[in-house]
Amino acid sequence: MKRTLSIAMGALAICALMVVAFTQPTANAGQTCTPVIPGSPSQVCTCDLGYHRDLYSGVCEPDADNDVTTPPPAPGAALFFYPPPYQYNDHHLLDSIQAVSVSQVTDLVPAVSFMSGIALVVDWSSICPTAGACDFTLIDRTLAYWTARNKKIVLSVATISFPFMSAPAGKDVQNATPDWVLAQVKTYPVSTEIMGTNPIRKTAVSQFPDFRDPKFLQLTSALVRDLAQRYDGNPTIAQVRIGTGLLGEENPIVGGSPGNTTMPNFQETQWLAFCLETVHQYQSAFHKSELEFDIARLGFTRALGTGTDQVFADAFFAELAASRLFIAYNGLEAHDDDLLTGAPNPADAIDTGLRYLLGYRRSGGRIGLEAVQPLAGPRMGTADLQNVAKIQHVVSIFQPARLVFFDDVALGIVSPDTSPFHAAELVSGLGIQPSP
Repeated sequence: MKRTLSIAMGALAICALMVVAFTQPTANAGQTCTPVIPGSPSQVCTCDLGYHRDLYSGVCEPDADNDVTTPPPAPGAALFFYPPPYQYNDHHLLDSIQAVSVSQVTDLVPAVSFMSGIALVVDWSSICPTAGACDFTLIDRTLAYWTARNKKIVLSVATISFPFMSAPAGKDVQNATPDWVLAQVKTYPVSTEIMGTNPIRKTAVSQFPDFRDPKFLQLTSALVRDLAQRYDGNPTIAQVRIGTGLLGEENPIVGGSPGNTTMPNFQETQWLAFCLETVHQYQSAFHKSELEFDIARLGFTRALGTGTDQVFADAFFAELAASRLFIAYNGLEAHDDDLLTGAPNPADAIDTGLRYLLGYRRSGGRIGLEAVQPLAGPRMGTADLQNVAKIQHVVSIFQPARLVFFDDVALGIVSPDTSPFHAAELVSGLGIQPSP
């Protein structure tokens, strides 16, 4: 049956989810279990978070085992990389992971023999610049290239993202949402970064589609059906990312954090309703490929939002968990080790996002962790071997099914003598095994 729910109906669906989520028995709790986040459907105990070897998994017992070293993860995590940044005619770089050219996501990717594949993020406007005339050549040729090399891709088509300087000259601003879509839906202005400017980090006021507009949902639904008809069940596709916000992640461009946004009349619950409806679009269209949802703003909504926002955030994550989606989070960094070895902090957005993911992993869900930034970033800090150990410790706690790093890790592996970072040391302790 064709699904055409409005945003309001999406919100009602989340309300219904809340009733279900908070009447379910506590599966993981002992008799004195305190949830990590009050009201959390996962009910993961604050004294049983899996940071160390746990003799009684799922039972809230004293932290007597907290001095036990966490064992390394079981081998099998799939290793993926984002492609190198696109290079314009004047040789400056697009400061983004999005794919613009075929060579960028094929022969220019560092050849790491034991990697599982690459993450391919394509903007909607790059494949469908004209209404009714999508060109899937970029995706098709990328699939063919990696199929021939027995590798996989994570496919993501972003319908909302930062504007960027168009290829190859880098002279004109191109929206991630096609202009023909923006002409048909309500829009709103936000001062935002423009990717690919020279010098980088230039900002401008740009128009974004109002995701609350039912027409936008109608147009994204048609895109999802087209993608499914073409790619559902393709054996080279490891996961299909459910594209909601920035670079396909659950990250709206609304001009600020919860409680401090510039989008007119924005409510966190409206964004979650849009995300839920987008999940339903993909579930209705894709029946063979594994679907992935990347949380991003959810931890901020839970930590910084109103009481209503927090309840909606918990109910939304409960829906994702109930659907048994592959859930990913770009929260892999050295800093996370410090968060996870301390007491839960419901006011810390990153901590909250990590604990959502950890609860799902402990319930048997498949998860992925992604590097929050390249190795040169201070939150990764892998010029220091102590930070390498911290990142490895985070991975040992979560034992994800998939890891995604930026291309500088791949470069450090294939050219260790020229890299100032410890990329090879980082990956060697992660239990990585190549896909068959």
